[in-house]
Amino acid sequence: MYKKMAMFFLMLFLAVPFIPATSYAAFPEKPITIMVPYNPGGGSDSSARVMAKYISKYLNNPVVVSNKPGGGGFSEPSRILKTRNMHDGYMLMLLGGINVYPEIFQQQYPYMYKDFKAVGNISLSIGCIAVVKDAPYKTMKDFVEAAKKASTPIKYSRAASGGTSHITPVLLADTYKLSLEDVPYNGDSDAATALLRGEVQVGSANPAALIPHHKNGTIRILAVLSPARLPAIPEVPTFKEAGYELPLTALSPIGIFAPASAPDGAVEKLGVAMVKASKDPEFKKDMEKMSLMPYVIVGEEFNNHMYEFAKVVGPIIKKLGLYK
Repeated sequence: MYKKMAMFFLMLFLAVPFIPATSYAAFPEKPITIMVPYNPGGGSDSSARVMAKYISKYLNNPVVVSNKPGGGGFSEPSRILKTRNMHDGYMLMLLGGINVYPEIFQQQYPYMYKDFKAVGNISLSIGCIAVVKDAPYKTMKDFVEAAKKASTPIKYSRAASGGTSHITPVLLADTYKLSLEDVPYNGDSDAATALLRGEVQVGSANPAALIPHHKNGTIRILAVLSPARLPAIPEVPTFKEAGYELPLTALSPIGIFAPASAPDGAVEKLGVAMVKASKDPEFKKDMEKMSLMPYVIVGEEFNNHMYEFAKVVGPIIKKLGLYK
C-alpha cells in the first residue's frame, strides 16, 4: 500500500515540468522601479530619468523613477537592502560614490559596497563652480586669487557631504590653499537656489542644476571639473583649461545598482538594455540636453571601475579629513 502511494507521488512529481529556480527568461513581467535617494532636479536624478526612458524602450516594459531623499542618501538604500522582497531585480537604485561605497567615506556605515550588484553606469558626476551675475569674480582665476587672500572664508553652497559638489571645492582649496567655507544643502537644486538668494558667494553643484541659470544670465559658471567641455556650455572651460588642475578630472560614477542577491539573469538583461540605450542617438541627445556626460559600462566592467574609483578617492577623502 505504502509502496504504491510512494510510486504514485514519484510519478506525479516527474510529470511536472522542471523549472529552474534561477530561470529569469521572462524578466521583466512587471514595472521596474529605479529609486533615487536624492532630490529631483539634480544630475543624478536627471541621469536616472533619461536612462529609465531608454531601458523601458529596450525592455518593452515600464521603468519608473522614484525619489526618496533623506538621511544623506543612505536611508532608502538601507531599507531596500534589508527588505528581502525587493531583491528580485524589479527594485533598482541610482547611486553615486558616497552612497554606494560608504566605507571609503565613513568609519561607521549602514552597509558596504559588497551588499550591491553593479548593473551599469550611466554618467560621470561633474563638478562645477559658479557665481551670481554681479559677483566680483569674472573668471576662475579671479575667484581663486580672491580666495587665497580672503581674510574670512568665502562661503559656498553644496549638496551631500562627500559628494561631487562637496569634494570639488575641497580639492580646489586643498590644492591651491584657498580660504573657503562650505554650507551644506539637501541637493544640487537647493545649492543653486542658495546661490541665487545670496545666502552664499559661490555655488558648487552638478551642472544640470546650474546651466539653466547660466543660460538666462542669473548665474555665471566659471569652470567645470570634467575631462572635456560640456556641449551645453562650450564657452565654459574645464578646471585644467582654466589653469587649475586637480587629482581627478571627474569625481564620481553615477550608476544603477541592485541588491547583491538580485538574480543574475535579471541584472544581465538590464545591462544589455543599458548598452542598447547608450548606442541610441536619441539617448545621447537627451543626455546632452540635461548637461550630462554619458559613460555607460555594465556588469563586471562597471564593478571593476567602482573598485578603481575607491582606490583613488578613498585616500583623498582620508587625506582631506573627510573620513568620519
